[in-house]
Amino acid sequence: MKYRSIAALTACSLLLGTASILPASAGYGEGELTFALRPVETADSAYDADGNTAFVSAEDAEKGLTIDVSMFIEAEYADLIYLYASMYSSSPQLTFCADSLDSPTAPYTSEKVGYTLSDGTVIPPTTLKPYCFGYINNSNVYVATSPFFVSSFSEAGDTLNLTWMYGMSGQYKDTASFLGTRSDAVSFVDFQVALAAGTQPGVYEIAFEFGETADGTPLTAVESDDSAEGQGYSTSVPQSKSLTIVVEETPPALVGYDYKIEQDAHPLFFSEDTAAFTDAFDWSVTRYGLYADGTKSTVGEEIAAAGLLHFNGVTPADLYTPGVYDYALVPYVKDEFGERALEQNAAVQIGLRGDVNRDEVPDAADAAAVLVYAAEKGAGGTPFMTEEADRQYEELAKFTADVDKNNVLDAADAAVILVYAAEQGAGRQPVWDDLIS
Repeated sequence: MKYRSIAALTACSLLLGTASILPASAGYGEGELTFALRPVETADSAYDADGNTAFVSAEDAEKGLTIDVSMFIEAEYADLIYLYASMYSSSPQLTFCADSLDSPTAPYTSEKVGYTLSDGTVIPPTTLKPYCFGYINNSNVYVATSPFFVSSFSEAGDTLNLTWMYGMSGQYKDTASFLGTRSDAVSFVDFQVALAAGTQPGVYEIAFEFGETADGTPLTAVESDDSAEGQGYSTSVPQSKSLTIVVEETPPALVGYDYKIEQDAHPLFFSEDTAAFTDAFDWSVTRYGLYADGTKSTVGEEIAAAGLLHFNGVTPADLYTPGVYDYALVPYVKDEFGERALEQNAAVQIGLRGDVNRDEVPDAADAAAVLVYAAEKGAGGTPFMTEEADRQYEELAKFTADVDKNNVLDAADAAVILVYAAEQGAGRQPVWDDLIS
């Protein structure tokens, strides 16, 4: 049997310092106490627990699985004499595991184990799993106040019956109160239910059964001590919260992905670049599943662009047309469903190296613009390389001005531009990288 970590159960404040954690009081009153069944997730659970519901995938239901369940008693406080709980399954596909029940007084481990609750309260080392009727005595020892506990399972595994009595000796008088006054901090009992292999999608339930047996014994009820109010003992029927198990439908087959590209800025390139555009851009790529029933996942998955996108070998030199600086690339994606072009284009900007003012001629005017920018920047200003109407090309202008590609605009860039212009004026065909080296 797998146990829920006590430290993760609750953030409620637990008052655990004395032998009698609460004074005697009247019963809770009908309707103020609830028996609740909750699924418990463990490290290897093949289901998701949410409140009183466990969600099981169709794939896991096909294989069959067990579900860890805890019964809780939700109430502030009650002086209980007897507790009866009868549970049943709504389907033959869902049965109780008779060998999984942990009674409140069953040894938890051969070695003593201590617990620290989420609010910092410490339960001293004990061989017993703490449960809602336990307490810590004046000797700092955990005590499970349950001298009488009986459980029975039907042969078919479709019912579970529990009977609990706090005892009649003075040793247990007035101690059958909820641990720390919050019964939903820790469970009453823990057990497992088995979902049979091949269980079909649908809703299944473990619920409490009410009424009486043939001999008049209540199926699900509590008896409270109301003697402090002169009323003796009273029997009440608690409210209940069933365990719901939802076996989900088999999801439609995944047949492809829809990709969405987001880019914060335009990647920048020199017009002479002959290397193919790569997928190593600073882009955000989100993909959405496409399914055989025509639906599309509403929540996307962010994935890395590297290794996923390419641009069919196109280079900046292939695309560049003088006077045009904005270009749309057609991305191609290759995944397990094949290779194809995406409908959404990727935007880039391409410029002529050294052509700061975009007149298609790197010359003294461009070199002068670099010197002015560098001087203003050095003086602590915030200069621009473009006119206000052309600010969409500001980053491209800085990029083309940085001819030596060291991410600094200075006199060295201006000097290389002047040399390049002189070489061109002399009828030669200078190469930028040769001039820089």
